[in-house]
Amino acid sequence: GTPAPVAALTADARSVRGCIMAADPTMLAVSNVLSRDLVQRCRFWPDVTGETYGPYRRVLADGRSVPRIDNPAWQDALVDYLTSGAAVIVSRNASTGYDAASYRMLTHEGRLLYREPGLAFVRTPVHQP
Repeated sequence: GTPAPVAALTADARSVRGCIMAADPTMLAVSNVLSRDLVQRCRFWPDVTGETYGPYRRVLADGRSVPRIDNPAWQDALVDYLTSGAAVIVSRNASTGYDAASYRMLTHEGRLLYREPGLAFVRTPVHQP
């Protein structure tokens, strides 16, 4: 994959007070906030997609799981989780299963701190200064 913009994420992360959320914990690690978030007892799902095998699993009539992108319960839970902190790092990863509305909400409704193709670092709307 494409290397993470470590310097930019780390610099912007220093300006955020409170929890920084991400669907991919690697983004928290490279921006030097994973340990800080854990010490602050921030919500942490180490594998957000794993939640669709448990509480947010929905099943079709034929027994197959509803794909994440088509699962409204999953979309609501994902957005709720990612907007529970002061900021969110959103990386566009097809396996996460953001639908268009969730992705747009996460990347366009808060104050933008950093953006590049496939990656956005945004203050969540509730926590904007």
